[in-house]
Amino acid sequence: MKIYNTEDSYGIISKVIHWLVALIIIGLIAVGLYMTGQKYSPEIGKLYWIHKSLGVLVLVLFFIRVLWKLMNKAPNILGNPNAKEKFLAHSMHIALLVCMFVMPASGWLMSSSGGHSVTFFDLIKLPNLIGKSDSLHHLLEFIHEYTSYALIGLIAVHVAAVLHHHFIKKDATLKRMMFK
Repeated sequence: MKIYNTEDSYGIISKVIHWLVALIIIGLIAVGLYMTGQKYSPEIGKLYWIHKSLGVLVLVLFFIRVLWKLMNKAPNILGNPNAKEKFLAHSMHIALLVCMFVMPASGWLMSSSGGHSVTFFDLIKLPNLIGKSDSLHHLLEFIHEYTSYALIGLIAVHVAAVLHHHFIKKDATLKRMMFK
């Protein structure tokens, strides 16, 4: 398996980052939706700790992904998409990347504004980026929550587009992101 992307397929680094981020984000959304409906307890506190640590990991992987994309050209688009399809595909990827940044960044800022620290699995303590502020905390909660809803919608559209390519267009869009 190639390390770098080729004209026809994604390399191992792109695939690992893609699937790792996808799994973590889906898990974070599920845990986040569960946690917000619960009263605080030591078990819920542990979930928040895991949620924050994995959010930090997503933020780190976001920067790695962006650097890798800048250093490594994506495979050619399959088929013969028209300008509208190219625009929609590009917009979808940009929107997903924006959400992949906004979600963990707003979570970190939200914790800071609530007077809570963020660590990466207790190995690295991240600095509080802003001081305690109830009004800012509520705004950041709103941003974090509604970005998660946007991300759920974007993921659903992304998966639908991949399935459309696989089952209707019958091209290799899905296959070239899979591990062989």
